[in-house]
Amino acid sequence: ASQSAGAKRGPAHWGDEGGVSSRAAVTCSSSATSGVVEVGFPRRLRCRVNGETRERGSSVRSRLRATLRASWRSDSKITKVIWLVFCSGVISDIARTMSWIKEGELSLWERFCANIIKAGPVPKHIAFIMDGNRRYAKKCQVERQEGHSQGFNKLAETLRWCLNLGILEVTVYAFSIENFKRSQSEVDGLLDLARQKFSCLMEEQAVSQCRLCPSSSPIREKLKKHGVCIRVLGDLHLLPLDLQEKIAQAVQATKSYNKCFLNVCFAYTSRHEITNAVREMAWGVEQGLLEPSDVSETLLDKCLYSNHSPHPDILIRTSGEVRLSDFLLWQQKARDMYAEERKRHQLERDQVAVTEQLLQEGLQASGDAQLRRTRLHRLSAKREERVQSFLKALELKRADWLALLGTAPA
Repeated sequence: ASQSAGAKRGPAHWGDEGGVSSRAAVTCSSSATSGVVEVGFPRRLRCRVNGETRERGSSVRSRLRATLRASWRSDSKITKVIWLVFCSGVISDIARTMSWIKEGELSLWERFCANIIKAGPVPKHIAFIMDGNRRYAKKCQVERQEGHSQGFNKLAETLRWCLNLGILEVTVYAFSIENFKRSQSEVDGLLDLARQKFSCLMEEQAVSQCRLCPSSSPIREKLKKHGVCIRVLGDLHLLPLDLQEKIAQAVQATKSYNKCFLNVCFAYTSRHEITNAVREMAWGVEQGLLEPSDVSETLLDKCLYSNHSPHPDILIRTSGEVRLSDFLLWQQKARDMYAEERKRHQLERDQVAVTEQLLQEGLQASGDAQLRRTRLHRLSAKREERVQSFLKALELKRADWLALLGTAPA
């Protein structure tokens, strides 16, 4: 790259955000500062000058992208070959360090512990309350935002452990509605971190489909191998529109994967989830899809954000606290102990309804037993038909909204 008189020149390393490793280097210059420019692709740019790390912002990234586009449009075949080799190295690096699932082999100690766990029954669904990031940041004397970022990195490592153990579903409590009550700077930092991670996921998807990459690119192979379907549970309407769109795009991009599932609870509380489920059932009654008598605990369970997931087998809070913090209150396993009791209550309500029908028709309520059984069966079948029709309409409504949001122009 050309440089002005007196400007120093140094290697720019493409590597992790913190500059831990370097995989490729190009020459660059800057009239403002000089030093090693460490690029976390596709993360933010950082510049290390005189031992101090500084954010370089999007301007440097834009200039590098413009250079790539200009070089690719040039007539020099040698330049194109150099860029192809360079991009292949970057893409291979991304494949080894996926932002949502940490790549690489387990350590000897991790393999030892995993083999012990696999010797017994392994849960199929684990829920995590991601807590303690701020206390970690205070203990390490770093910014709160750095604590949240390190918490996400630990999540990526945890997901790798879960995949290795054969745990098919993980639910994480990433952002509570109550978190909006924190300081504006911290809320903005958390939302920016979410934007970064969901954007990174989409950039990984885009890189895997880039025309510069072969059809069997490492990223595509990794995504297919893991088959992780990402779902975001919560009231997305409470989030900024641009973040809603990024989340919708990520959900749409991974919806066809079904090997394992990652549920990210964002803008979520359990009370809000239950309230929303009641609101959805009221919408069904208003639309004529349901009868008021169809509303039940079982139907409410199917209207929750987590209706596609089994209830978690284990709930873990990472900080040592024992509070549930309004997380998956309805889905706790203790409720399953009362499943038979709920069925009995539904049967009793159906018997009362059949008795009222017979009395209205001038028949004895304790008359023909076969007639009562026929009426009970018919009542149950009609209710099930209405419920299934309502659930299909509800699923279609949610899917259409998400698809429309995911295809919104940037």
